[in-house]
Amino acid sequence: MPARTMEDALSAWREGERLLETLPPDSAEHYRVSNAVLELRQVHASLSLDSAPEFVARSRSVVDEARSVIEHAKAASIEKAP
Repeated sequence: MPARTMEDALSAWREGERLLETLPPDSAEHYRVSNAVLELRQVHASLSLDSAPEFVARSRSVVDEARSVIEHAKAASIEKAP
């Protein structure tokens, strides 16, 4: 389970970084996605050190929330596209 959560964190992290390149730097979406990417980096690094079930469960929640933020920002940027 930690390996799957680490893979999901890395995947979302990369997706968030790609999205950041397309968002205006001064936008609210950029700020939220940037924070989500930071959390994903921290989760990914921490999971390599701690695989306790409680920590993995909390990490899974962070990954899911970060992915939600990224997906929401992606949808908002698509809606704003000309």
